[in-house]
Amino acid sequence: MMIPRCLVLIFLLFASYFSSGQSSLDSLLNDWKLRKTTDPDTTTVNLLIDIATAYQYDNTDSALYYCSLAEDYSRDLDFTRGLASSLTKKGVCYYIRGVYDLSLDAHSSALVLHRQIGNGKGMALSLNGISLVYLGKDDMIRTIEYQRQSIWYSKNSTDSSLLANNYFNLGVAFDELRQFDSAYHYLNASVRVCNVYKNERVKLMVNNRLALTYFHEGRYRDAIEQYKKVLNAGYYQSNWESTFAHAGMAEAYIKLGEPVMAISHGRTALDYAERVGAMWDKQRAYEVLAEAYAQSGDFENAFETHKKYKQLSDSILSEAKEKEINLLMVKYHEAENQKLAQANKIQEKELRVTFLASIIFAVVLVFTMAVAFLLSRNSKTKTRLNIKLTQQNDDIARQKEQIERQNERLEALNSTNSLILSIISHDMRSPIASMQSTIELMKGKFGTAFKDYAVFDELGKRVDNVATMLNNLLTWAGAQFSGIQTTIEEVNATAVVRDLVAVYGFQAGEKDISLVHQPQADIFLRADVSQLKIIVQNLLSNAIKFTRRGGEVRIHYSENSSMTSIHIVDNGVGMTEKKLNLIQNKVSKRLTEPGTSNEPGTGLGILLVKQFIASNEGSMEIKSEVGKGTEFIISFKKV
Repeated sequence: MMIPRCLVLIFLLFASYFSSGQSSLDSLLNDWKLRKTTDPDTTTVNLLIDIATAYQYDNTDSALYYCSLAEDYSRDLDFTRGLASSLTKKGVCYYIRGVYDLSLDAHSSALVLHRQIGNGKGMALSLNGISLVYLGKDDMIRTIEYQRQSIWYSKNSTDSSLLANNYFNLGVAFDELRQFDSAYHYLNASVRVCNVYKNERVKLMVNNRLALTYFHEGRYRDAIEQYKKVLNAGYYQSNWESTFAHAGMAEAYIKLGEPVMAISHGRTALDYAERVGAMWDKQRAYEVLAEAYAQSGDFENAFETHKKYKQLSDSILSEAKEKEINLLMVKYHEAENQKLAQANKIQEKELRVTFLASIIFAVVLVFTMAVAFLLSRNSKTKTRLNIKLTQQNDDIARQKEQIERQNERLEALNSTNSLILSIISHDMRSPIASMQSTIELMKGKFGTAFKDYAVFDELGKRVDNVATMLNNLLTWAGAQFSGIQTTIEEVNATAVVRDLVAVYGFQAGEKDISLVHQPQADIFLRADVSQLKIIVQNLLSNAIKFTRRGGEVRIHYSENSSMTSIHIVDNGVGMTEKKLNLIQNKVSKRLTEPGTSNEPGTGLGILLVKQFIASNEGSMEIKSEVGKGTEFIISFKKV
C-alpha cells in the first residue's frame, strides 16, 4: 500500500490550506517582537497561530511552542475561536510528527469548540484532521466516515476551498480499498474544485494519484499517459511531484516488460528524490530501479541497487519503530502516574477512616467508663459487651482490608487487560499487515506467472476481511474492558436521526438508494444519547448494506402510552425465519453476510445494538420477509 507517500501528500494539503496568503516567517517574528511586551489581545493570538503555521514543516518544536502560547492567551482572554484554531493547529503539528493519539485529542477538542460557536469551516477542518489520523493508521472505514462529515460542513460554510482536500483524501482512501470507481469519482471532483479555486499544487497531486489509481487497476498505458500530463503541466511544477511521476512511469514500464524505459525513469526519479531529500520517495526509486535492472538482466546493478534500497528501508523502519516505542513508554509512564495518584487517594481515604474511627472509639470508651461508673453492678455484662464490640470492630477492619486488597487487584487486572489488549492489537495487526504487503508484492512481481491462479486474489480478499474483523473485534473488546456506562436523559430523537441521515446519505447515494426521514414533529425519548447514535447508525448502515441498488430506506416514528419507537424500514433482501431467530437469541459467524454490493461485516454491530438497547431499558422488534425487506423497531421510555 502507498500510505507513507499519502502522508507526505497530505502534509502538503495541510500546508496548501493553512499557509495561503501569509507573510514570511521573518516578518511574522518581527511583529511578535513588537507585540510581546504589550498586553495580549485577539490579534496577538492570530499572529501566534500564523507563526506556528510557518514553522510546522521545518521545526515542529517551535510550532508547538507558539501553539501553546496562543492556547494560553486564548484561555486568558476567553477567546473561544482563537482557542479552537490553536488546538486545530496543534493537531496538525502532532500529525506531522506522527503522534496520532495527541493529534486526535487536539482535533477532537477543537471540534467541540467549533461546534459551540457554530464555525462550519472550523468543524470541517477538525473533521478533516480526525479523518487524516485514521488514514495514517490505515483505518479506511473511519477515514471515509469523517471525510464525508467534513464535506458536509465544507459545502455549508462560506469557504468551500477545503473541498479539494476532502475529495482528494476520499479518493486516496477508496484507491487503497481498491474501489476504483469511487476513487475516480472523488479525484475528478477534487480537480474540478482546484480549477475553481486555482489550487495548482493540489491539482498536480490529484493528477499524480489518478495515474497511480490507473496503475492499481492494471491500466498501465493510461497510467503512463497521465504521468506525462503531470510532467508536462504548464500550470504548476514541483520536484516532489516529478519524483512521484517518474517513479510511477518506471513501475508501469516494468509491468509492460520495457526495462530500458523503466531504468531511465527510475534514475530520473532517484535524482529528483535526492534533490528534495525525501526518504520515502528515494526508497521507492531504489526499489523500482532494482526490479528494472533485474528484468533487463543486469543483475550486478540490480544487486547493488537493491542493497541500497534495503539499507534505506531498514533506516526508515528503525526510525518508525523508535517513535512507536517512545509513544508506548509515554503511555506506560502516564499509567504509572495514574496508579500512584490512585494509591495516594486510597491512603488519604484510609487516614480519614482511621481518624474517624479513633474519634468514635474515644467516644465509646468515655461512654463505657461512665456507664461502668454508674452501673457498677452490671460491670461484668458490660465487659462482655465491650469484648464482643471489639471483636466486631476487628472483623470489620479485616473485611475492609480484604475489600481494599480486592479493589487493588481488580484495578491491576484492568490495567493488565488494557495493556494486553494493546499488545495483542499491535502484535496481531503487524503480521496481518505484513501478509497484505507480501501478497501485493507477489502479485506485482509474479503476476505474469500466476495470472491464471485466482487463489492469490481470493487469498488477498481473505486477509483483508481478517484485518477488518480484527479491528472490529478489538474495538468491541475495548468496550467490554471499559464497561458500559449509561446516562439516561431526555433526547431529541428526531435531531439524532437527522444528523445520522446527513452522514449516511453519502453511503446510500453510492448505491442509488433513497434515504427518507419522515418526522412529523420533534420526537423526544429517554436514553443515553451516545448509545442511541450507535444503535441507529448500526441499524441504518445495515439497512443500506442489505438494500439493492435503487432501493429505499425509510425512518419514521410511533408512540403508545409508555414508549416511543423508531422504525427503520428497507425494501432489501429480507431475512429467513431461521436468521431472525439467530439475531434474537445469539450472535455467531452465521450472522456475518456480505451486503448487496459485497460489503463485508463481522457480526459485532448487532451485538452492540442489543447490549445498548438493554442498558437503556428499551426493546427491539424485527419484522422481515425474504425478498421484500426488513423493519427494525426500537422502543424507549417516553419523556
